[in-house]
Amino acid sequence: MRNNKGRFDKTLWTANEVGEKIRWVQLSDERAEAEFVGKEIQKWLAAHHEFSFQDVAVFYRSHAQSRSLEEIFRRNRINYRIVGGVGFYERKEIKDALAYMRVLVNPDDSVSLLRIINVPARGLGKTTLDKVEQFANTRRLSFFAGLRKLLEEGATDVPPSAKKKLVEFVKMLDSFRDLATRSHVSEVYHHILEATGYVTELKAENSDEAQARVQNLEEFDTVIQFFEEDAKRRGLGPKDGLLQGFLNQVTLEVSLLNKEDETSNVGSVSMMTLHSSKGLEFPLVFLVGMEEGIFPSRQAIGGEEENSEGVEEERRLAYVGLTRAKQKLLLTNAQVRRIYGQVQVASASRFLAEIPHEFVEMEIQRPDTGARFGVRASWESEKATGYQSWKSKPAAATGPAKTAGGLTYEYDDGGSSSYKVQSTTVGDEGGSIAVGQKVRHAAYGLGTVKNLEGSTADRKVTIEFTGRVVKKFSLKHVQLDPA
Repeated sequence: MRNNKGRFDKTLWTANEVGEKIRWVQLSDERAEAEFVGKEIQKWLAAHHEFSFQDVAVFYRSHAQSRSLEEIFRRNRINYRIVGGVGFYERKEIKDALAYMRVLVNPDDSVSLLRIINVPARGLGKTTLDKVEQFANTRRLSFFAGLRKLLEEGATDVPPSAKKKLVEFVKMLDSFRDLATRSHVSEVYHHILEATGYVTELKAENSDEAQARVQNLEEFDTVIQFFEEDAKRRGLGPKDGLLQGFLNQVTLEVSLLNKEDETSNVGSVSMMTLHSSKGLEFPLVFLVGMEEGIFPSRQAIGGEEENSEGVEEERRLAYVGLTRAKQKLLLTNAQVRRIYGQVQVASASRFLAEIPHEFVEMEIQRPDTGARFGVRASWESEKATGYQSWKSKPAAATGPAKTAGGLTYEYDDGGSSSYKVQSTTVGDEGGSIAVGQKVRHAAYGLGTVKNLEGSTADRKVTIEFTGRVVKKFSLKHVQLDPA
């Protein structure tokens, strides 16, 4: 918290005995992160029989991050509950997207059709829809078949303006269905969101709730991308009924939704945003997604001039999360993460580096197998050499240097227990950043350094990213990787 300029100095203390160090684990991606959390919960409860699921909490910056965790928890029969929210597939925007897809596969799914016929709002009132439903019931047809038949017969009982909107709706669904027969699920999904203006309407609301819904839709795109990658490995394409296959997979996931047994004494793992964690404490706490652009969030980091107030508020939120753990605290970040279906290199959150090194124990896991690099270490900063020295625990690894998450890991082939980790993150102390250099930012992607200004102690860099987006950062706080 000393990094916040607008704070009052205070000295905090605890009457508790010295406990375990904070454990920071870097994993390959969000799937590996979720699997790690699930396994650690099971291991911890197996070793501590006095505790149950209700003594465990997982915190994240936004509810969109819960999806991969929910998937792993269901598979491993870990009871969980979403505090201050609902499960991923129970969220309105996800139900809406699935309803559109289900109607494309089965036009006679009247429940799904009625859900989305006026979403986003198309000006179709209850009176008009009641007339369509009455007509369909009289002819013993599904709602959509009745709607099509009604329009074929002229729809004389429907006002001209409403009739026009119904015709446009039917044409839109027909175009979606045609696309679904020859395109990948992700293409169909993107087209639905664009053609209906669903995301545009949410962004126009400019509210925190709308922003959270957009993030959920982005995460749903990640679900689709994972499905398509699996389908590709099995040699399946659009002509093999991918949309139906995807819906079958989601239906299976939903059917496995965790239902806590009220008679059970094991309780549920609490999953919640950091905002919801205020005032709560748990013996075991996980804080996931500790990456620039996620925590602190892209919005908090700000635009051309870094938003110091936004970052300071995020830092206060981080402090809240860190202090919710009674006995054990684990922090995780991913080396790469899918955002709106696209794989992006993720930089570790600045808040991780701000925790005093003597209180942190770090562990790196291999991106390919999930096995450890062999490093489980406590930090000792060696500013003079530009290295961070790592004193490993008993298991030592050997082999060539590995690069992951902006760090180069050097191994002692002689079996020594000492490791050195050299950061390849762009810094200015040694003049390693220059105008014209290509760099990569976790939230904004690839960019070119356009200007450097200020003293060495407070150096600022201006970068132009793809799409002519220009941002200015303080080199003390931003993490940039060489491109």
